[in-house]
Amino acid sequence: LKIITQLEQWDSAQYEVNITLFRLFLSNQLNVLLFVLSYLLLADPYLFATDEYFSSLRDSVQVVYTPGEFNCRMDAVEYNLLLLAFTTWASNFAAVAGGGYYPFIMGWMFCSKPEDVKKKNYEIVDSMVALLNFVMIEMVRIPFAPQTLILTPILLYCTVKFEKRYIMKWYSKPRRPWKAQKAGFVFSLFYFMSFIMIGIPCVIYFFYSQTFPKNCNIQDDHLDICTKGTYNSTTQVCTVPSSSDYYKAFGSNNGKCFDHTEAYPKCVCTDACGPFISERNNYVPLRETISGFTIIDYIYIILFENPFGPWLIVFGLFVLAASRKNAIKVNIQSNLNKEKAYETH
Repeated sequence: LKIITQLEQWDSAQYEVNITLFRLFLSNQLNVLLFVLSYLLLADPYLFATDEYFSSLRDSVQVVYTPGEFNCRMDAVEYNLLLLAFTTWASNFAAVAGGGYYPFIMGWMFCSKPEDVKKKNYEIVDSMVALLNFVMIEMVRIPFAPQTLILTPILLYCTVKFEKRYIMKWYSKPRRPWKAQKAGFVFSLFYFMSFIMIGIPCVIYFFYSQTFPKNCNIQDDHLDICTKGTYNSTTQVCTVPSSSDYYKAFGSNNGKCFDHTEAYPKCVCTDACGPFISERNNYVPLRETISGFTIIDYIYIILFENPFGPWLIVFGLFVLAASRKNAIKVNIQSNLNKEKAYETH
């Protein structure tokens, strides 16, 4: 993407940086969305499981769930998301370290003196995209693996401390520096876009979806896949009619589910675990808890049981105001540093 942008020969170097950042951000956004879809397919056995999409989309994108490897589907999702977060953080860490060492390794190979080696230019675009990529993955982990988020501030702290010292020693200044105000605004804008495109949809889907694995007696209540009157509460199975949109996934394998040795709905409900398996959706316990407190319930109704649109606008304005305030503080500090440097000389 960088090479393509350079070949396009934009008139302004600043505009070229903006174009490069947007393209890198968009490509990473699409990459994370693909990961999100694969983990949602792992968590929700009904998602894109209709005959229309089952063979084409689900089979090609899903992370395959193997019964017995984990206690349940949610455990598998949590493990895979945690692994993805660590892999992303480690790869970003290694990219910064490797980028700084690379010129010196090449100089050593060609017997150059250390003082003759030219340091690599620091690219703020790469660091910004890498941080946004990691943050997007953390947004996905919020509903599905909240207990593991205690590691997030530790990883970010290590990243900031390492990069600050490492970049100052092994990198040279960017050839095309950004103004602090501009960089802060762009990062806040892309962070807000990530929150809207990935963070909010994942939380809403987690709380309102009724198709995650549940207790067997309520598993089929939402979709009614079973033929009427065929559900056996003892064996926890039923007959799936061939006319059902989900027949290929839950009935065509000699009456068994596509990825299980059991018939429907036992093949789904035996992979259920967690605090919400007795509820038809994960939002019910939260609403019931809030309704127990009159004042909190009243505030909740005002804030959340009205259209969400105005609150998204308020949040966006808050982000813009915060980024503006940040930029002003950075600008003031930068001017103070310049004044001190001038007085010193």
